[in-house]
Amino acid sequence: PRWERAILKADRIRDRLNWKPGIFNRTSHEKPKGMHWKTYQQLLLRYCALANEGFDGLKDLIGYDRDKS
Repeated sequence: PRWERAILKADRIRDRLNWKPGIFNRTSHEKPKGMHWKTYQQLLLRYCALANEGFDGLKDLIGYDRDKS
């Protein structure tokens, strides 16, 4: 499914940013040494979009509905 691909892409970005794999792990706001700020900011924005898509897919998978809880 699309949300699984989003999670895989997010993990690839986490690897580029030297973060621990997995969208449930904490993020760091330290730019990797040698990476341009513009690249870092673009990766952060893309990561957030992909992680949110992955979380939405997981919520649908488990049937989580915030309004009912």
